[in-house]
Amino acid sequence: AWLGAGLQLAFAESVERAVDNAAEVKATCMPAVPRVFEKAYNKVVSDGSSAPGLRGRLFTWAMGLFEEYASARAVGRDYDSLQWALAKRLVFKKIEEKLDARFGGRLKKFISGGAPLGKKLGYFFELCGFLVLEGYGLTETSAPTHANRPKRNRVGTVGEPFPGVQVKIADDGEVLLKGPPIMKGYWQRPEDTAAVFEDGWFKTGDIGEVDPDGYLRITDRKKDLIKTSGGKYIAPQELENALKSEPLISQVFVHGDRRKFVSALFTLNEDNVKAFAKEKGLTASSYAELTRHPEVRARIQAAVDALNAVQPAYASVKRHAVLDHDWSQDTGEITASLKVKRKFVSEKYKSILDGFYEGERYD
Repeated sequence: AWLGAGLQLAFAESVERAVDNAAEVKATCMPAVPRVFEKAYNKVVSDGSSAPGLRGRLFTWAMGLFEEYASARAVGRDYDSLQWALAKRLVFKKIEEKLDARFGGRLKKFISGGAPLGKKLGYFFELCGFLVLEGYGLTETSAPTHANRPKRNRVGTVGEPFPGVQVKIADDGEVLLKGPPIMKGYWQRPEDTAAVFEDGWFKTGDIGEVDPDGYLRITDRKKDLIKTSGGKYIAPQELENALKSEPLISQVFVHGDRRKFVSALFTLNEDNVKAFAKEKGLTASSYAELTRHPEVRARIQAAVDALNAVQPAYASVKRHAVLDHDWSQDTGEITASLKVKRKFVSEKYKSILDGFYEGERYD
């Protein structure tokens, strides 16, 4: 389809090198997974907050206003003030110029898929002059069934269905699809085929909701939903995405299935932690020791507190641990698309996770 539209294609060497490669070929459009946007955002925040003198103070002031802007946008409210206008002109215009150069000077449109993109990330890149279009599809649906369009882009959703695609939400929240792009079945696997169809509807395995205008929002994988011992359902990806807006955080694993409360494991972004330590004058004999520094831990606790302030009690993170190493494909915790392997992490860190629930009480 891309070649048929007359586009030239370039393939990244790896996910880690994707941004560098986009700059090298001066790409105009780039498909990416949410982790790419998270890393770019965290790099901007880390560099800006550690800038010396007035520049650093201006950046911190502007990002405080951005938090208010993102919160207002998320609930459909307008946000405007003289301060916000100044922040856009003095700070975000500069960020746009730096990001533009970082991506090669021609890239203004992204296509995001593979996992939900947090609203804050969408608003941030939109504010910096980039169009991020989320889409949705599976191998079984002949790739995309939904996509945002350039002139009909709703941040936080995967867009409207393609012509002919029908969608409905099952009683348990699962997204069901029907239409020409949906497969007829798995080759010579009748039992597997029967398991994913119900009355002609394909069961995607994803949890979502459709807004009054027909835009689909994906919240999590059905198999990843957490059901607490109190019977409450929690979508862990929503909590994880919110927590990863803290630049010191690299990966998050939210846990709590059949438990009395929610807990979390954190890994840290080594570059950002070291930059933070330099800015604050923190000293440590090793990186592992630095991850345990009280000021680093305070930043993580602040991120947890901010999340808990807007969550119902049953979905708030009551206990957490910060690891002294990041996760990677080589060590097995991360997929090729930079998503956490939940089962693997649950088993590898079982002793830490079980330790959160000794006595199954929280005080």
